[in-house]
Formats: sequence, C-alpha cells, structure tokens
Amino acid sequence: MSKSLWTALVVASVAVAFLVDAGHQASPSPEGDNARASVVVVGSATKVRPSSRPPGSRRARLSAARNEFESFQVVIAAGAERLEGVSVSLARPLTGRAGSIPRGHVTIYREAYYRVRSASDLEGATGMWPDALIPAVDPFYRETRNAFPIDVPAGQSRAVWVDVLVPRDAGAGRYSGSLLVRGQNLRARIGIDLNVLDLVLPSTPTIASAFGMFYTPCLGAVFAMKCSAESEWRLRALFARAALDNRISISTPHYGSIASVSQQAHFRRHVLPLLQGRARTRLEGARLTSVRVDQGE
Repeated sequence: MSKSLWTALVVASVAVAFLVDAGHQASPSPEGDNARASVVVVGSATKVRPSSRPPGSRRARLSAARNEFESFQVVIAAGAERLEGVSVSLARPLTGRAGSIPRGHVTIYREAYYRVRSASDLEGATGMWPDALIPAVDPFYRETRNAFPIDVPAGQSRAVWVDVLVPRDAGAGRYSGSLLVRGQNLRARIGIDLNVLDLVLPSTPTIASAFGMFYTPCLGAVFAMKCSAESEWRLRALFARAALDNRISISTPHYGSIASVSQQAHFRRHVLPLLQGRARTRLEGARLTSVRVDQGE
C-alpha cells in the first residue's frame, strides 16, 4: 500500500520512453489503434480497468516535499497478441546533484482486480475494477511477493502502481531515474523526473483524528494463519502501521480489552510503540493520535 490502499492523491500524467527489443518494438499506439502493444504512465487518480487503454505523456514529472509519497501508474496494454512474462522493475535509481533516493523508497505493486456484481451508484459499473495492490517486494518485511511476472491477454490492459517516498533528509532539487518494463515480446523504459521541494511534511498530522476499524472474529484466518491472541494483536497493529504511513490514525489497533495482565503485555508490545512513534513505520516517528480503549470489553 502504499499509501497504495489508502491514497487518492493526484499526480501529473506521465509516460514512456521506449526501447527496441529484438524482433519487437514497443511504441505508443495512435489514438484508436489497438492493434499494437503499448506502455504508458498515468496519474494515480485514474481507474485502469482491463478494457481501459488510457493515453499517456512522454515522461513522469513528479513534485513532492521531503517525507512525502508521490505515486503514478504504469499501464501495459496488449495489442492483437498476448503479452507474456511481463515484469516491472527499477532500472535506474533516482539521482540528482543533491544526492540519490534509496532504491527501497521506490515500491512497485501489481494492481489486482475485484469483480463488482452490483453498481453502488450511477457513476459505478459492474465488472472488474482495480483494488488490491500486490508488491514486488513487501515494504513491511522486505520479502519478494508474487506480483510478477504477469501475462496480459490480447486486447486488454494491466496496471502497475508505483510509490516514491522522498526521504526526510533528501536535498531539494531535481532527480531522475527510470523503470524497466520487459516480457517475452516487450521491452520499454519509463523515465521519471522528481522535483523535491525545500520543505518537510510531518510524519504525524497536526490535527488529531480517530478512524474506526472493525475486524472479523479471527483476523488471522483471513491470512491463513492460526488464530491466537498474539497473531491477532500483531495483525491489528500491522493494519494500524500501514495506516500511519498514509497519515491515518486507526483508533482500534488492539485485540479485545486490556483488563488482564496478559492483554496489557500485548498492548505494551504491539500498540504502545504506535502511540509513542517508535513503530517501524516508513514515515519515521509516525504515531497514533488517538486510541479507543474500553476496560470493560
């Protein structure tokens, strides 16, 4: 997530500089010409459905403060032929006169789709919509996940979400880097330009908030884990930690009451660091601004 599950920021439209692969050339398709494969970049507010083929511009141009996330999407569209074994990776880290952005601060996700069976309003529609984000490398545990490679059916598109986190101590100025999109019959390079502003966003919002969150009786079962007090406390704290990286404060990060000695120990281990700003958040020092605790639960 990135920010990803919680974000609704708008960034400028961006697109791709293409490389020629042996036997195949990835190039922008003319408007209305869907016979060719294409790779373009769009802003984070665009909803990319499997049938979508949005236009893009030539190059990513992002602007962000220090300690801020900015995001964009890479849209990979197949033409008349299926694209196989497609992956997206960081080809060249963001660098500039003021230094460089660590590779780990660029997180790449595959967008998974959810089938909507009933439209919620007049602006919605049934069918497949982008929802879950599957990271290439998990930003919490730094483990490789099954985001890539993917196949793109003929005539369809697939979307990739990219988060860029500007370090708190990054120098102001311009940085440039690139992503590489490649498959068995596709190869494209995406240029990225980032302008870092000379200001720092706080990790914790100055306005206190309390977002409620309700859980299943056994959250661990959702993740094929054995249900136990320890796993439930840990998973809830992980949800709260993900929210903090998006400057959202979940007021119910705990599992049950804290009336017993054992539950108080769980609270100190899993929730107290979130309150004190000591948790391993990506936004350094981010902390909860409120917690709802009912001793009588």
